[in-house]
Amino acid sequence: MQMDLRSLVLLNSYSTIAILPPFENVQKNLRSLQLTLYAQVDPYGEFLKEVITRSHFMQNEKIDWHLAQVLLYDFFLGRGIRCGGKLKFAIVRHQHNLRTAFDHAMLLRKAIRKEDLASSGSIIANRIPRYVRVNTLKTTKAKVVEHLIANGYQYVPSDFVYNSNIIDITKLTEKKFTSDIHINDLLVLPPRSDLHDDQMYLNGEILLQDKASCIPAFALNPHHQSCIIDACAAPGNKTSHLASLIDNTGKIYAFDISPNRFEIMKKLLDKAGVTCVDLKRKNFLQIEVMEYEDVEYILLDPSCSGSGIVDRVDNKCKNIYPMNQNRLRTLANFQLRALQQALSFPSVKKVVYSTCSTNVEENEEVVEAALKMFGDTYQLSPVLENWPCRGMSGYPHAKYMLRSSPEFSTIGFFVALFSRVTDRRLNLNTCSKKKRGYQRLMFERHIVNNKRNRRKIKLFLSSTRKMFSHNVDKNL
Repeated sequence: MQMDLRSLVLLNSYSTIAILPPFENVQKNLRSLQLTLYAQVDPYGEFLKEVITRSHFMQNEKIDWHLAQVLLYDFFLGRGIRCGGKLKFAIVRHQHNLRTAFDHAMLLRKAIRKEDLASSGSIIANRIPRYVRVNTLKTTKAKVVEHLIANGYQYVPSDFVYNSNIIDITKLTEKKFTSDIHINDLLVLPPRSDLHDDQMYLNGEILLQDKASCIPAFALNPHHQSCIIDACAAPGNKTSHLASLIDNTGKIYAFDISPNRFEIMKKLLDKAGVTCVDLKRKNFLQIEVMEYEDVEYILLDPSCSGSGIVDRVDNKCKNIYPMNQNRLRTLANFQLRALQQALSFPSVKKVVYSTCSTNVEENEEVVEAALKMFGDTYQLSPVLENWPCRGMSGYPHAKYMLRSSPEFSTIGFFVALFSRVTDRRLNLNTCSKKKRGYQRLMFERHIVNNKRNRRKIKLFLSSTRKMFSHNVDKNL
């Protein structure tokens, strides 16, 4: 649906604020208003066009076509018409014809819910389950399951829902949920399940976090009492996941440079009961690695294009605001520098690199470039070996990388795990060096001992000769 964004935000004639978050400065946030409104209406564009055509609404009213779509979206799918004047009366006058056209379009699509009316792009988003991560710092998985059952949900076994490691979304009908088969403390609910008002969510006992976003901390798998860096930490979901994995023991240094995101992270971690974190409002690229020489694990999820986020507004508007190639190169350069920094810490055992991007420039190419520089020190380790999707073909280490997408019931995501060269290889090299050194030492000692022995023999013979000569002289 092509849209003239200038006609979408007609603040003088229609209160778009009624369906949008409040903004202090409308002019300053005009693009945000446009994109938000576009993202709300666009998925239903084809359906709304059909309703307008069937009801002959535009033939009788002199209203901009795009504004008509916004009005009907509010009337049928949104919060209702909240403006006044001629726009509201236009809807009221044609209410009967509009409802008839709406019902007819619903029947043609065999639609039951609002989500069934969305176009194909939005249908993809509506088929991604709602993932709920149990915050083990505050509760247990068993208690969350009991809570959901008490609130009308029905638990079904994972074997019933998963088929070859992929969720069969048709088995997750309304009010049914299951456990994820890859990540222990993750529950899987039907798409668009709304738990924002649930008491466990409000208390920080559960977090609404996509499965793909849980993989980085799970892959890093830090042990208790370990020292960790979350390099680009805000808004804090992955940081709280790391804290859960180490049970609030050890230390997590969480870095982020954005003041607003930093404050959001502080609130989220406080709500989640995270106590082992040391928040740093610093640029990760500018810290001295030797100041954190005890760090063993690093999670690096740097700024990226976000092209894998299905509901991302910018992605919905990519035809209007296409990804600038210069910006993509700038992002990739920043990501590589951040990865180089992470791999430079002296005591690090593992580094996870992840993005919510689908671009090879930000994923495979960054990882391969880092391996060329650090290949003697690090190697890639497999991430979720039974996961069905790997890196893009054509890259030497693609089989060790992980990609996710809506095809596998997640957002678009990329993960690579760098492990310092294995202890076995290091031990073999060390043993070989020690063995060679020992052999050299023994050889040198043998030579020294031989020299000493020869000197002792010479001294003994010399003294013996002297004694023999002395005795001979006496006898004479």
